[in-house]
Amino acid sequence: MKKLSLTQRIIIGSILGILAGYVFGPNVVHIKFMGDIFLRLVRMVVPILVFCAIVEAVASLDIKDLGKIGIKTLALFLFTTTIAAGVALAAMSIFKPTMTLEGLATAEYKGYMLSGNFIDLLVNFIPDNIVKAFAEGTLIQIIVFGVMFGISINLLKKNETVSRLYDDVRALRTLMMSIVTMFMAIAPFGIFAMLANVVGASGTKILLPLLQYVLTVTGANLVYIIGYTLAVSALCKLNPIQLVKNVSRTIVIGVATGSSAMSLPTELMDADERLGLSRKISNFVLPLGNAINTNGAAITTTIASITCAHVFGIELTTQHYIMIAVYAILATFGNTTVPGGGIVAVAVVFQMAGLPLEGVALFAGVDYFTGLTRIILNVVGDIYCAILVAVPEGELDREIFNAPNVTIEKKAA
Repeated sequence: MKKLSLTQRIIIGSILGILAGYVFGPNVVHIKFMGDIFLRLVRMVVPILVFCAIVEAVASLDIKDLGKIGIKTLALFLFTTTIAAGVALAAMSIFKPTMTLEGLATAEYKGYMLSGNFIDLLVNFIPDNIVKAFAEGTLIQIIVFGVMFGISINLLKKNETVSRLYDDVRALRTLMMSIVTMFMAIAPFGIFAMLANVVGASGTKILLPLLQYVLTVTGANLVYIIGYTLAVSALCKLNPIQLVKNVSRTIVIGVATGSSAMSLPTELMDADERLGLSRKISNFVLPLGNAINTNGAAITTTIASITCAHVFGIELTTQHYIMIAVYAILATFGNTTVPGGGIVAVAVVFQMAGLPLEGVALFAGVDYFTGLTRIILNVVGDIYCAILVAVPEGELDREIFNAPNVTIEKKAA
């Protein structure tokens, strides 16, 4: 018998958790400890994982590549991710969940809030004690420190000691991802326990906001994909139908594997054989985008955060919405591509925003369904950024774009 995948086991655990909560009601609280253990494991690894991911992303950039192309690429990543978070906020303003579940204690928003003083907010982003930031899991301060750490490594990479330190950070991230993979093995049990506890306390009313969440995320992703495709086609004077055809193979691989990282080899192949992108552009933009440019994650985590706040009865102001979107944007730069990475991404934003981590269970069981369109947006987002960088530089061969696979020999020459 074929072994069930992690996603399949999480879906089964979620269904059984809902059934257990419905059948046993409040008595199911006795298994809540399994969910608490899972949440502690997430909290344990997230600060170091995010730090290492940020350092590796910043330090891996070749200084000589950070000229016009590098700056343009990073600016596009930031711009498109910001637009994605904006689309999520717009979607939530239209389909805003209004259901607060009975039986769940009202929580408080504990993240940084926008007061009237932007300067104080900016100062609070800078850690005065990085050890304290790690101890308390203050991710925004860890990210700022990670960026500075990565820049310093980049500038001093020729120093043998610093070079070894960079290798150590990469090794530490590999270890953290290995730990994530290990504790994801018990994720179905932890999510089962947490969902059972939530349903036991509130009943099956939880299913309505979950359905609303899935439909809102899917709709927002599809709207962004369509809008992004039309915008790139118009700006670069490309046939939108041909563009979709040329990226279709990458999309299929991404959806089939459930991972944008697994589709990277196909992305690079399609960039060469179907899109006509020069390898100078594709070999720089696509791997970097795979690591830090995840528009779908920005949409998913923003909507998940706002939905979680409503479910737990947390009052959010417009300023809180803005900060949640900012946290979602920042979290994409610490993106993890291990199995269950979508769950970890939601946990990262919840922790940054000061939202209840118990809410992670609500979205873990439906992550597969939101992940279908999220992965599509992630992979086409990287490709579209590469096209936007390439066209003004004259690095896109329109003959190959319009007749894929016909003139490969021309590019090789």
